[in-house]
Amino acid sequence: MAGIMAYRLAENRAHPLQVLSDGLNIAYVDDSFILDLDPGPDEWSLPSRYDETTVWSKQYIQSRDCSFEVFDGPFI
Repeated sequence: MAGIMAYRLAENRAHPLQVLSDGLNIAYVDDSFILDLDPGPDEWSLPSRYDETTVWSKQYIQSRDCSFEVFDGPFI
């Protein structure tokens, strides 16, 4: 992630900072990249990122640029 515009890395009992076990999502929304670190059941919505009543991820990074590599696994 480069050119970070916003992020939220909340840690509490409901949203602990742990190794990802349910994957992650990368999306391109409104001219920015979203790295959703806790994808959950709902689609990511840029306008709802501050809405505490939704169940979408409370852990994300929004940036102007993004690059990544995909490797074959498993990595244990």
